[in-house]
Amino acid sequence: MLYKNALLLLTAFVFSFSHADSLSAKSIGDYIDDIPGIGLIADKVNFDGITLKNLYFVRNVQGDTKDIIADKYVITKPGNQFLVSVDYELDGKVLDNLELHHFIYGLHPKGPQNCFLHSLGITDSKGTAEFVLEVPEEKGVYQLRFCHATGYAVFETNKEEWWRSNSANAKTIMGIVVVH
Repeated sequence: MLYKNALLLLTAFVFSFSHADSLSAKSIGDYIDDIPGIGLIADKVNFDGITLKNLYFVRNVQGDTKDIIADKYVITKPGNQFLVSVDYELDGKVLDNLELHHFIYGLHPKGPQNCFLHSLGITDSKGTAEFVLEVPEEKGVYQLRFCHATGYAVFETNKEEWWRSNSANAKTIMGIVVVH
């Protein structure tokens, strides 16, 4: 476990220093928050009024027992599916409006897959969201990202634009899927 975390940390820092000119920071804390993929090594990430933590790829679920196969990353064959579990906390003060808030997941660079949570954003709430992640048929390395969008529009007709506009934040990367 220590080896895996050290490897993830090293990868994030090497990537961040190679992109240091694109990071804007006034303090070391700001700099660390901007590291691409901070969600891969941090215990939790916070963006746009939601905190995500405890992300797991789950193989089998039977009652209250979950066969957790990996946290943060999975190596798999093309076309597989995984149940993903992530704890969330919504901050009603940040989401304080009567808009419908869509919290979306997908694989970068492939695109959005679906919403894992909806909220009117009036009050704080927390819980565990579970969703099915569809693994692409194409081999490659994909980032499991999350994003937030608002509006009463239909997800299927707006998902590409919402994803393009809202998933670029490095803080939204919480997992890696390697398809071989």
